[in-house]
Amino acid sequence: MTMFKSPTELAYMLRRIELLRQLADDLDGIVKGITPAPAELASAPVLRRYRLATRPSEIMIGHCTGHPTLLDGPITTSQIFLLDPEKRWARTLSRFYRLEDPAPNNSHNHYESQS
Repeated sequence: MTMFKSPTELAYMLRRIELLRQLADDLDGIVKGITPAPAELASAPVLRRYRLATRPSEIMIGHCTGHPTLLDGPITTSQIFLLDPEKRWARTLSRFYRLEDPAPNNSHNHYESQS
């Protein structure tokens, strides 16, 4: 049984996986001292009048136990990439989480992040 409800959802996820692999390969090369080739940069799009900005991404907040680097307590996760509440797991940028009880629909979580 799959968590993707349509071929379009599956295709979207496969494309995201491909992009993340390409990013990881590029970052790995840069860490090893391999910078983009002049030809690669020459064919790259040009961004003018640029500035840094942020945009929200889906995350989870909740009470966590057993995290490898954070104390037990309220946390904010990294970006969510996959979520299967029926099978009770989520995959964020950094790790899998086992899911227990969700917060009530009308609750407002006021957790302070440790991450």
